[in-house]
Amino acid sequence: ITASNKAAFPASGTCSESGRAVNVSTTGGVTATPTCSGGVWSTTLNLTSVNDGSVTITAAHSNINSVAATAATVTLTKDSSTPTITITTPTASSYTGASLTVSGTCTKSGPVNLSVTGGLTAVTTCNGSSYSSLLDLQVADGTLVITVDHTDNAGNAATPATVSVTKDIAAPVVTAFAVTNASPTSSTTYNLTFTVSGSTTQYCILENSTTVASCSWSNTPLP
Repeated sequence: ITASNKAAFPASGTCSESGRAVNVSTTGGVTATPTCSGGVWSTTLNLTSVNDGSVTITAAHSNINSVAATAATVTLTKDSSTPTITITTPTASSYTGASLTVSGTCTKSGPVNLSVTGGLTAVTTCNGSSYSSLLDLQVADGTLVITVDHTDNAGNAATPATVSVTKDIAAPVVTAFAVTNASPTSSTTYNLTFTVSGSTTQYCILENSTTVASCSWSNTPLP
């Protein structure tokens, strides 16, 4: 019994006394009185008010002389609480390379479905509190929307969570570079012009082919 069917849960069975009522009752006090017809009975039960957990449904039936049949019972589990899911890693607007770990919180055990812009999909499992999946991002560079959806073992679905990140594995390229001072000296402040393709977040200007190891990397915007 789940969130999707608790308000109209179908119950049915067989019976021997056509035209006679079948008295149906459940844990939590829900009742119904369908009529036996052609050897069968059926009804719909509103189990919204019944607490989650074990629910017993009982069907009783008697003939015209009030001779009662042995009551039939079945015990089910009601689980109508909706799970929740979040994405904690990666964070919104972050950058990623060729692979990415997606992780977060979830409230009930069951499968977690992941999808990424470009058609990439993966499935992992919520252990009742968290999930994690390493994705091989075989998709084009650019903005990627990651969606995670979660359904518990009873079939109750969470509201999907999404986050947008940018995949950028293309290295920036310096396409033009020039020193614009006409006659530089040892005390000259050099005027540099250059063009860089790609998204540059760090840069280092080298003098006389100084090795990168001795360069002081800057995170400021390009001058």
